[in-house]
Amino acid sequence: AKADGYFLSSTTSATIEFWFKPTINHTNESSKEYLWQYYKDNQNYIRAILEGDGTVSYRLQKQQQKWNIKTTQNVWSANQWYHIA
Repeated sequence: AKADGYFLSSTTSATIEFWFKPTINHTNESSKEYLWQYYKDNQNYIRAILEGDGTVSYRLQKQQQKWNIKTTQNVWSANQWYHIA
């Protein structure tokens, strides 16, 4: 994704990566937690969420287009760093 003056453009491929370190053990019985997000409005945003089922999901929405990706890992140990790309 690239900056297009106000938000992300879906015309270019890209990699989103980040590190995170949970403060508690997170499993498939945990509550949802936002890891990070860029929110322009309810039609234009990108975010990463530690979901209640234990997976990490990315969601990108630009206007009416939506993209969702989820990890297969669903258990994350407290005080351990994880890299997602």
